[in-house]
Amino acid sequence: AIDTIEFYGDGRFTHGCSVDHIIFEFDEKSKGLNGGSEQSKKRFEITLQLASEFLAGSKKLGKSFIPVGVIQGWSPDSMAYAARQLIKMGYRYLAIGGLVPLKATQIHIIVSRIEDEISRWSSTKLHLLGFAKLDNLHEFMKYKKIASFDSSSPLIRAFKDASRNYYSKNGVLIEYYSALRIPQAIESNILKKLSKKGLYTQEELLRLERKALQHTRDYDSGEIDLEIALQSILDYTVPLLSSDSSKNNLLLKKIETLRINYQKTLLAKPWTKCNCLICQEVGIETVIFRGSNRNKRRGIHNLFVFHNHLKKLLRK
Repeated sequence: AIDTIEFYGDGRFTHGCSVDHIIFEFDEKSKGLNGGSEQSKKRFEITLQLASEFLAGSKKLGKSFIPVGVIQGWSPDSMAYAARQLIKMGYRYLAIGGLVPLKATQIHIIVSRIEDEISRWSSTKLHLLGFAKLDNLHEFMKYKKIASFDSSSPLIRAFKDASRNYYSKNGVLIEYYSALRIPQAIESNILKKLSKKGLYTQEELLRLERKALQHTRDYDSGEIDLEIALQSILDYTVPLLSSDSSKNNLLLKKIETLRINYQKTLLAKPWTKCNCLICQEVGIETVIFRGSNRNKRRGIHNLFVFHNHLKKLLRK
């Protein structure tokens, strides 16, 4: 707790969370402090003890620093109990932890139970830690105590998600598109291994890469049809998905899935409807899955779309 407080002080943070020990189990039917494994109960007690130490130590950061007490628990009731204990310590800003693996319906139960428990403390606010249920965000606007949440999902999905890499606004929801995977032939570890095994020559891989890139750009400028561009991308995708041990039927299924996803992206041309500077300046390059800088740039685009989406929800 002392090291964390020093970190917040050195970084001149305005808010900071107490140190917590994540509880990995959840049982929405457990009542009171019943249920929960021995390990979960130990983590529960440690989290509350660290919160108490953190609150006392954070006073040296001055009145401009707002300490945030982290709630952990194995059930809605145990979390509500933790919230009440944190308020008794002196916290007025609470963060609900352990939400990442939970379903939206379970998070609703937790928030509702905690709000019931702390309703008498009018100044108390809630933060949702790692709230990645962006499609359900509008459902949580009804809770009066929720003041903030955090999520790395818009940025991370740009280069880690299998298919939902590019965000696009669609009414009250966000629509997702697959980025077109055209990696650098001389940088891809998968392609380098295939070349070393003699399954493909580097010259052949470079030719497929250049063709996929050129046809993608030509499609965007209206010089060629969608099918030509799509086929060139898939031709380059075959080496990426295949290996000397791959089964043909599995490979065909993967290719067909990509065909459907890529066709949706190319048909919609979402980059032409986006007014962020990235899409305005580089166009279709935003949806090409390639180098690290390019993929992170798409992540910044996703943050822009999500930020505007959130602002619209708040206005409503």
